[in-house]
Order: sequence, then structure tokens, then C-alpha cells
Amino acid sequence: MPRGIMLVWVVVMLIALMVAVWPQKQRATVATWMSAAVEEESNEHPTRLSTMEVLADGIQHSREEVNAAIGVRLLESVHRLLTRSTCGRARGPPQAQTSRMRSLNQTLNEGDDMLREPTMEKLQGMRLGVMATAWSDQQHSADVIALSFDERFAMLVDAEWMARENKRLGRALKEAKLRISEASVEGIDYPPRRELDKGIIRQLGTCKWVEEHQVILITGMTGTGKTYVGCALAQQACRKGYRAMYRRASRFFDELRLARADGSYPRLLARIARIDVLVIDDFAIAPVAETERRDLLEVLEDRYSARATVITSQLPPDRWHDYLADPTVADAICDRVLHAAHRIALKGPSRRKEKDSNNT
Repeated sequence: MPRGIMLVWVVVMLIALMVAVWPQKQRATVATWMSAAVEEESNEHPTRLSTMEVLADGIQHSREEVNAAIGVRLLESVHRLLTRSTCGRARGPPQAQTSRMRSLNQTLNEGDDMLREPTMEKLQGMRLGVMATAWSDQQHSADVIALSFDERFAMLVDAEWMARENKRLGRALKEAKLRISEASVEGIDYPPRRELDKGIIRQLGTCKWVEEHQVILITGMTGTGKTYVGCALAQQACRKGYRAMYRRASRFFDELRLARADGSYPRLLARIARIDVLVIDDFAIAPVAETERRDLLEVLEDRYSARATVITSQLPPDRWHDYLADPTVADAICDRVLHAAHRIALKGPSRRKEKDSNNT
């Protein structure tokens, strides 16, 4: 045994011997004196006997409580001395000390893990797996443990909320099937020759037009970035919590025609009507048939003042009436689309040509 620990034990034994012996002698003296006093008092005043007995018992119990308190303090002092001596002045191989400390820390960690395990199971049962993982990670960071309860709880809630938002956004984008999945409002550039107003895009980025069920018309020559802008606005709507759907006009009409043939036409119209943002890309590229005009009118009628719509086209809106050919249907479609619509006219050369020239 190291000399420091042995010295501490000697001191402890001496103090324990003094504490154990001295109070017994004192109690014996006091008990003898109190017995004589009780006997004398009982002879002279029999009615005061119970009072003297209670006083004697009180002294005896008080001595026992003092001894118990002294014992507790003595044990605390011994624990501090042993800890200080073991950590600061204990002699022995450093590897053994490190091994003992590591074993102690491992035991404490295992105890904490056992206490946290029921809570972790409850969090998993409530489908709060990210919060459970974040809580487990907090236990291994001293900086995080030093924070207050409110701050740590806010971090857990933020982690769970962010994970759920990312999962929801992933599902919304997968459902939307955007032509350019990486398109975003932040990725739109504004060269002078494009004549694209940054303020308009910033205003549309608030998605107030989705809330107010409005229409956005994006026109321009081929390669000017109409599809990118339309997908960027739809992606922004998904980030704001709305649902979107992207369709090229030609495939959109094919889908409606097949639904009409297999009897799922009403269900398809109902599903499209529930979508918050419908993007119809490359409208008026090819001649439109009679059934396609009626299908387009049905879709726009369901969405008028109820859902938002984005239409991109190379054909300027003032020529849509002639393109639709049927005056009656053309009037109905243009009346629901062109009035009070946000119009974005993109100009400049084809961006595809610029990309190809830069690559070469």
C-alpha cells in the first residue's frame, strides 16, 4: 500500500477510536448522574419523575445523533482524502491508474446508458428517431451539456423539425417530377440582355401568388431559360409546403387521352385539381386537336380561382387565341388564363448555344 494512503488510514483509525470511546464514557457518566437525580427526585416529588426520565432519554438520543453526524462527516473527509491521495500522490504504474480511471468512467457511462434507455425507446416509439439520436449525441459533447435545459431542448426540436422538413420536401419534389430538379429561385441569374426583373422574381419567391391562386405566364424564344424559371418557382412552392406537378404540354395531353380511354379520366382531373401548383411546359409547340382543347379547358376550369398554374410557351399570349383555332373554346381558355396573370418575358440569345460555346 502506498505510504500516503497508509498514513491516511492511521489518522482515520485514531479519529474513529476517539469518537467511539469518548462518547461512551460521557454517556456512562451522564447516565449515572441522571439515574441518581431521577431516584432522588422520585422520592421527593413523585409527579416530576416522567419529566426527568424524558430529559435523560433526550440526552441519550442527542448523543447518538451527534455521533451519527460525526461519523458521516468523518466518512466524507476520508473519501476526499483518499481521492486526493489517489489522484495526486499515489505511486504506481501510470498504466494501472489510467486503466482504473477508464474502468470507472466506463462503469458510470454504462449506468447513464441504462437510465436513458427507456426514454430512448419511448422516443423511437413516438417516431422521434432524429430527436433520440440528437439527444444521444448531446451526451458526448461537453459544450452542449454546459448549456441550459431550454437551449438543449430547442436544439433537439430543431433537429427533429429539420429532418421532417427535409423528408417532406423530398417527397414533394419526387411527386412533382420537375424537369430540372436542381432549379431554384436563388440559382436564377439576371444578365442585362435577359431583361429579367429581379424584384419580380423576389416577389414571386414569397409564393403569395400560390396562396392567391394566380397564373404565371413565362414566354420567350427557345433556350432562354423558361423551363428553369418555371421549375424554380415550383420548387420554391414545394419548399413553402405546397404540392406541385410538372408536365410537358404534349405528354400532358397524352396522359389525359389515355385516362379518357381507360375510364380514369374523372379521377385524373380530380387529382390535378388538388395540386397546388401545376406547371405546363412548352405549351403551343404543336397544333392542338379538338379533344386537347376541351381537356385543357376542363383542367383550367377546375383550377380557376382555386389553384395556381404556371405556363411556359414560345408563343406570345396575344397569339394564343389564333393558335387555339376554335373561337368559343379559345375565348374561354384565354379569359381564365390571361387576365390578371403575372407575365415574364425572357429575351436574349439561346443559353444552350452560350453553354456549348463556353465548353468549346
